[in-house]
Amino acid sequence: MLKASGENVPTYGYSDAKVSSCIEISACGEITSIISLQSDDKKQSPSVLRVPYQKSRANDVFAYFMCDKMEYVFGIKAVEKKKFKEPAYVMLKETDSAMYITTPRTLKCNAEFKQMHHKLLDDAKSPEIKAFLAFVDSVNPENVLENPLIYKYINLLSANCIVFECSSKYLQDAPEVSSIWEEHSALDLTEFVTGTCMVSGDCAPISRTHSKIMGVRGSQASGALLVSFNNLAFEHYAKTQSYNAPVSDVAMFKYTTALNHLIASKNNRLNVSGDTVVFWTSEKVLENNLMNMLNCAYTKNITENEQITGQIHDIISKVKLGLPLKTTDIGLGADEKFFILGISPNNGRLAIRFWCVNTVEHFVKNIVQHHADMEIDAYGMSNQPYVSTERILRESVPDYCTEQDVSPQLKGQMFEALITNGRYPQQLYNNIILRVRIDKSINNVRAGIIKAHLLRSVRSGLCNIDKEALTVSLNEESKSVPYRLGRLFCALEHVQHSAIKGIGSDITSKYFSSAATNPASVFPYLIKHAQHHIAKSEYGERYARIIESILSEISEFPQRLTLEDQGLFMLGYYQQKKNLYTKKIIHVSEEKC
Repeated sequence: MLKASGENVPTYGYSDAKVSSCIEISACGEITSIISLQSDDKKQSPSVLRVPYQKSRANDVFAYFMCDKMEYVFGIKAVEKKKFKEPAYVMLKETDSAMYITTPRTLKCNAEFKQMHHKLLDDAKSPEIKAFLAFVDSVNPENVLENPLIYKYINLLSANCIVFECSSKYLQDAPEVSSIWEEHSALDLTEFVTGTCMVSGDCAPISRTHSKIMGVRGSQASGALLVSFNNLAFEHYAKTQSYNAPVSDVAMFKYTTALNHLIASKNNRLNVSGDTVVFWTSEKVLENNLMNMLNCAYTKNITENEQITGQIHDIISKVKLGLPLKTTDIGLGADEKFFILGISPNNGRLAIRFWCVNTVEHFVKNIVQHHADMEIDAYGMSNQPYVSTERILRESVPDYCTEQDVSPQLKGQMFEALITNGRYPQQLYNNIILRVRIDKSINNVRAGIIKAHLLRSVRSGLCNIDKEALTVSLNEESKSVPYRLGRLFCALEHVQHSAIKGIGSDITSKYFSSAATNPASVFPYLIKHAQHHIAKSEYGERYARIIESILSEISEFPQRLTLEDQGLFMLGYYQQKKNLYTKKIIHVSEEKC
């Protein structure tokens, strides 16, 4: 997948590592210089180099080949004074904030580093390798800081991994070193337990532990495991650790390398609340276009890029007309497979939130369907063509709350509904209904999500309501009683405002919540008092006709309305208000003419 899109990803036996320094070695094995590989900016970011594979070692002691940390290379480590808790140590250097010490563990790490490299390189004939081994043997942890170069650059050496250079080339890239490492990687597989791989189905060496996935939002900075068994309660059939979920070492390397690469790429990663979402196709251009569409669907900066907004508008128009999407609409390959994976942090592990596989065209249509379901006529100052998911979720909490107060679980469920064309979370609908009843106001976003939720509930067969009422604009022909009750309440509100200018406490502030839940207890009283408002209003006859038209299909007022019916009530109220607002503007314009 990654190779097909031209990505520079490690092959089996290699990985990318953060490297902050390079030690240049002479032919005699002496240090001639220490070179910084950090960036020149304020962050001083380390370089990322291709090195022999570095698997996760947690608290185990084993050395990496040709690229390791100061603890292994020199047998010393840096610790912060305020976090210093070593029971046994030898102080080598002390600064205002850090201490450089040796401990029994660092001595063991350095011994492991020497032993491993001698085991692999003793039979090598290259002069560069012999110089490196001479350097390795010359290291004595207890007096290593007597070297002026190491003493001067100790902060740099302790930052990240260290590589080595001899004869103006990195040793890990030397032909003989590469050949020795690749032969070792192949022989190393014979030491594995053999079994059936759950990924490939082949009989192959099974990986005992898996490499960590780095960069998942909310997980540990050192990385987290997707497959991990660290407790006897999780093991069975006398199998330990990852043998309980057998994945071959090659498959483990491929999935961890691919995931780490995708998470590190800004064009393949999207942060959704506390989750990290990665997606990919075989076409890089297509990935960029899909990233734009996902950002427009989910983030709040939806109207900042007019070109992207225009692209979405064109695609929605085509889908509405039933026209097929072309490659020019969404990039390359509408029939290409599209993969999307949601990952959630869970302490030291990772959990899969969702996993979707479909064609690009199907995925684009799901996003288009979301916007189509949300579409509703707006009035006032609202002129956004498409509403972002973040804005929708923001409407589900009180005004004094922030985006961080929205439930992370709700955010994840909403995103999953967006990409799969599934039902929106019931909790979202309940929260929107509650906010409208408490605030006694509804805007185009709240009305849009009510309409979209009810539409998808009807399609899935989970509720039996009048679909005719679920339209973009006012449907005067709909016979749905809850929908008409919402329209009626809006008409009664308008006639009151028309009769009493500048009224402070109107029927909305007093009776909206009751009318939306127990119509029979409120509407007879409201209609009775509306006669006085009709007689007093300048446009009383017009409002009387509207009220009479709405009441013509209502035989009796229901005692109670369900949550779905309350949504219809609020939708009817909103659309009737928008209709009267538009007619008012037209009427005022005609008077000015």
